Amino acid sequence: MSFVLSHSDLWIALGIAGAELLYGIVKYTTAPTPEARREGFQELINMVYGAVFTVVMWYYMNEASIIAVQIANLFGLGNYVPPSVEAGLRQVYNEELGSFGLVWEYTLIYAILAVLSELPYAHTLAAVLNNYFQFFMDALKYTILNGIALYAIGLFLEYSIKLGIAPLMTALLIPNRTRNFAASFVATYLVLSIAWPVMVAVFNMVYANYAGLFVMWLNELEKMCNQGLLQPLQQFFHWLSLVKNPIIYNLICGIFSFITQGYLLQAIKEFFSINYYAFWMIVYDILLDIGIAISILVIRWVAELVEEGAGALFTMGKLG
Repeated sequence: MSFVLSHSDLWIALGIAGAELLYGIVKYTTAPTPEARREGFQELINMVYGAVFTVVMWYYMNEASIIAVQIANLFGLGNYVPPSVEAGLRQVYNEELGSFGLVWEYTLIYAILAVLSELPYAHTLAAVLNNYFQFFMDALKYTILNGIALYAIGLFLEYSIKLGIAPLMTALLIPNRTRNFAASFVATYLVLSIAWPVMVAVFNMVYANYAGLFVMWLNELEKMCNQGLLQPLQQFFHWLSLVKNPIIYNLICGIFSFITQGYLLQAIKEFFSINYYAFWMIVYDILLDIGIAISILVIRWVAELVEEGAGALFTMGKLG
């Protein structure tokens, strides 16, 4: 979604700036003291300053996606950067709630443990698995929360363009009297439009390399179950027939299929890899939190720069 300053946005801003300029001219020509004339002339200087920063902000907003890719490439994440805000929102949504989504993965583990705890001879196994999965469950929870935060930020970026708020606020940097709130919005939009694709790239990488692997493992178990080994097992494990949930049914069947077909070592290896995945999920969750915190600090710095910092360069200290 491209960032374009429309004619209507510019006319609104220039209308307000024109009124300010007219007020400054009247104030300058009718001022009884040098200080009052200096204030009138400052209205013109402020409008020039606002016009300069409007052009600068417009340029960087259009270059935001390129800057984001360059930053992501520094960390080897260039392949995970979404091509657009809409694509990034779809990626986050699918990874959260899709067929292999993190929320369903989180729910699935709880469902498995709940069923196992209710089955005869499986209480101890359920307790052991619950303790073992706790670290991974915490990592999933933090990853899900970060995904929700990224989705909300993406919606802000998307609707800021769709509703024309971002271009209008950029144009409103020209008038001095609208620059205060416009600078805060433009700084927020600009920083997030650069930082958000990078953070989504991190989220995509975590999902692809760590968070989604548990569901992939479950799918492998289900494939083993479909090879017809369940019927012989049922006569020895009658409680299998009590399981009504097809996912859990296939999971239990798949585990026994792994054992009976000589894949026990592979199953154990994958099982004990889960907490390795969880460790790196938490590491990147913390990095995402740090990234959000740094983004907030940069937003504040850019807003102050636009509103006050560089404005000192145009302030007329002495004018007779």
